[in-house]
Amino acid sequence: MISVISCSSDDNECPDIITISSQEDLELAERCGLSPAEPLGEVWVSENYQFDKE
Repeated sequence: MISVISCSSDDNECPDIITISSQEDLELAERCGLSPAEPLGEVWVSENYQFDKE
């Protein structure tokens, strides 16, 4: 099961937020260059999303 919140802020077809619930989710997050949000691990977000929300 892949849980992806699709709200991409760019045109690379990678979401800004991915909920990590499987190995596939983790691999997609890593491919898209996402980093863990706090608390570590469950939700990964892109740098663009982090900057937009500050």
